[in-house]
Amino acid sequence: MITATEARTLAGPTPQERVDMLETEIKKAALERKRHIDLHDEFWTREAYSGTTEYKQAKMILEGLGYKVEFYYKEHSIAVDYYTIVSW
Repeated sequence: MITATEARTLAGPTPQERVDMLETEIKKAALERKRHIDLHDEFWTREAYSGTTEYKQAKMILEGLGYKVEFYYKEHSIAVDYYTIVSW
């Protein structure tokens, strides 16, 4: 039987933990006088595209903190760009 710690590790971060991981990136961008960050990792792209419950929860957490959260999607002739934009 695996331990609870091992099970949590296998399950991956919770929506709150994913939001918490953005703190450093948001602070860095704000100190550089930027008004948004673009999130390109799998959670903020594929989960967003699929509209998973976890993504929706993370989005709600960010919006509750006053951030605007948008999903960007654009088709090109060869590829597709899609990612999440968090702005303040």
